[in-house]
Amino acid sequence: MATELALDENSQSQPLLDQLVNAKLSRCAGIEGLDTAARRLTEMLSQI
Repeated sequence: MATELALDENSQSQPLLDQLVNAKLSRCAGIEGLDTAARRLTEMLSQI
């Protein structure tokens, strides 16, 4: 799904856009390999 189609200009909440962005594999500075933003954030918060 294109991110342009997931954007709802009439709403501050963007659940479709959030889902698309957080489900994409990406790299993160200081962490090796590819993973999703949501999984990395969950892992970091569990270490607190």
